[in-house]
Amino acid sequence: MIFQLPFNAPTSAEEAIAFHISNWNDPVKDSLPVPADNTNFIPMSKDDREFMETLYKGTLANWSDIDKRIEDVSQGWGISRLNTVDAALLRLASYEIIYTEMPITIAINEVVELAKLYGSDESPSFINGALRTIAQSAGRSSQ
Repeated sequence: MIFQLPFNAPTSAEEAIAFHISNWNDPVKDSLPVPADNTNFIPMSKDDREFMETLYKGTLANWSDIDKRIEDVSQGWGISRLNTVDAALLRLASYEIIYTEMPITIAINEVVELAKLYGSDESPSFINGALRTIAQSAGRSSQ
């Protein structure tokens, strides 16, 4: 089984990718098949599947830069010290914020909602604050 988190079937591309990458520590060593190959059971449109694949490949391609940016805003917490859910959600939204034209509020709100479902009690506020700081450092407005 690819997903190790307790969950019902993911309902969005972001949720599917977050579950997929939450099992990684090193994207080269731990690389898994493109999620579209493993998520055919999720009812998604063709556009959502393409978005999911783009999100997956983009996060993977920019893994090191994304992790460095997360560590820069995590105030002494290396990415390896974060729980897997928080790390996966931060990586996913950081990719959207830094490398796409996704509106900041949408990128952040979607992963904050996932953090409420799957993270710790502190996850939503930690993720929200970290992503807003990442957005500012990337020169993106959070409006």
